[in-house]
Amino acid sequence: KANWQRRIFLTQGDRVRLFFRLIDDNEAQLAYVTLIDPVYKQRMYGECYYYHPTQTYYLHNKYGRDYIELWPYHIVDKKVQSYNLENEMFVFDLAEHSSFGTDNLTATRCRWVRLEDKQYFNGKITATPTGDTDYGCIAYEDPNDGEDKTIRYSLSSLSKQYVKFQKMGDDVKFHIEHILTKSTYDVIPPTAINVDSRVMYRKKTAMKQ
Repeated sequence: KANWQRRIFLTQGDRVRLFFRLIDDNEAQLAYVTLIDPVYKQRMYGECYYYHPTQTYYLHNKYGRDYIELWPYHIVDKKVQSYNLENEMFVFDLAEHSSFGTDNLTATRCRWVRLEDKQYFNGKITATPTGDTDYGCIAYEDPNDGEDKTIRYSLSSLSKQYVKFQKMGDDVKFHIEHILTKSTYDVIPPTAINVDSRVMYRKKTAMKQ
């Protein structure tokens, strides 16, 4: 009930901002919560387009034949909601219920993103996520400036082939997702996506004699 953002649900692991109402000098009460950084159990991407006959935004759907509606109030960053969103890329979840009066799917928990997916970055896993709502880390050297950096990743960032095999110390390749925001106080770190092993086969463990 304290969620300030219309029809945007919260899940375990989400990064949020809390706002409190001061009762007196010794007591404060939670006023509302705003979602800042969603954790996605399944990462879905779509490019936005505007359909003039219905005056509605949609996302190009590569996950099925259903239409995916994008209502601005389902975008996490309220300052982005009033922008012209056509041809912009979004990462999103699907709402549990379809759009009112239609069978169309509805995107929610949406964030405006820019993807660095023209070439792969190479790195090594230094920490693995403990579950769907946690992040692991990849250490890598950024070829753009030569600096050593660390980037987060989640289980939803892993390729379907690699998700069951990832482990500490693996050499991996990945693309990078950047969150675009018009907020001056929300700093969202980039996320590694399309993470996959750089080697085709693992070395076999030597059998004990």
